[in-house]
Amino acid sequence: MGGTGALVKGLASLFTDIGGELRLGCEVSQIQVSDATGRATGVQLADGEVLPADAVVSNGDLAFTYMKLIAPRHRKFNTDKRLARKKYSMSLFVSYFGTDRQYPDLAHHEILMGPRYKGLLHDIFDRKVLSDDFSLYLHRPSATDPSLAPPGCDCWYVLSPVPNLGGSTDWRAMAGPYRDRIFQYLEERYMPGLRQHIVTERHVDPLYFRDALNSHLGNAFSVQPTLLQSAWMRPHNISEDIPNLYLAGAGTHPGAGCRASSSGKIVADLIGRDEPGAAKRRAIVAVAAPNEPPAAPVRICADGAPPGRRTVAGPAVGPGPAPLPPPPPPPPPGGRFFSAGGGGGVPRPRRRGRGAAARPVGRRPARQTSQPRVLKIILDPKRSLG
Repeated sequence: MGGTGALVKGLASLFTDIGGELRLGCEVSQIQVSDATGRATGVQLADGEVLPADAVVSNGDLAFTYMKLIAPRHRKFNTDKRLARKKYSMSLFVSYFGTDRQYPDLAHHEILMGPRYKGLLHDIFDRKVLSDDFSLYLHRPSATDPSLAPPGCDCWYVLSPVPNLGGSTDWRAMAGPYRDRIFQYLEERYMPGLRQHIVTERHVDPLYFRDALNSHLGNAFSVQPTLLQSAWMRPHNISEDIPNLYLAGAGTHPGAGCRASSSGKIVADLIGRDEPGAAKRRAIVAVAAPNEPPAAPVRICADGAPPGRRTVAGPAVGPGPAPLPPPPPPPPPGGRFFSAGGGGGVPRPRRRGRGAAARPVGRRPARQTSQPRVLKIILDPKRSLG
């Protein structure tokens, strides 16, 4: 199966198949903005090369994008002071390791809760200190996909939420002892003889998130999803300062986790929406004739750009642009529309009374009991698996 790496490779293949160009290992040092128009004109790489562009999309850390890649004179709204006031997520300590034996009693996903809950969160988010105790997420992908490890072996990672670098923890001194405490905990409670069976290992800590991933304060999930940093109040996918700078990833709408991937779809729909001739371009780029083999791809490049660079491509749909979809029907009398993100919604009847929200009518689907066990939550930290 290949794990999530296979998904990444599939998406990369899709992008290159339609004419896109991927350049890996090319760190961006600056997003160039015109003083005359206030629009992004391209990016400058760390080696000095400049890539001109009609639009720029940043999937990097939100605070780093603004504070490190864009000059302050181009950021009247997203100032350093405004960004510093935001609350940023915790960081992570993650150890990736492989064992020369298997632990079949452990599921694909294990959530190992420590002795404290509220107190541990207070240490991580408010006090920003490294606690003596921890809660862990233990991941064993070879339980589902044996091809990820040699025969008779297992591959793992163990993850511990820790404070970001807004605290005073010296990770150069603490990473080793913290790793030893985690492995001792696992060996005593869940994985007998663990340390003698580890054949490969590496770990990352908040310094890695800051220095390798360019994440502000070494955070792991960007802006916290607090009430005042969610929904409309979360950083927008179009920059308030630069009209053709688009933002995707965990720090923007709709948020971290699986939803972060949907921010890419949101940005894809937004690019060029308000530009001259946008409707025509969007029709060519985004619409394909159903149930027909695609024709040669249509490429839309910046003027003077070499073929293949900064390409937006899609299958051609005929001699002219495809018609735009019809507008959604009006809500029925006595009903309301509930819409998520623009364009239409599902008509639902009004609620009656002041009780809970209306629930769909009909029988509940039968519960599936034949699914393999992939998740286990262990509440007692002293429970032993033998």
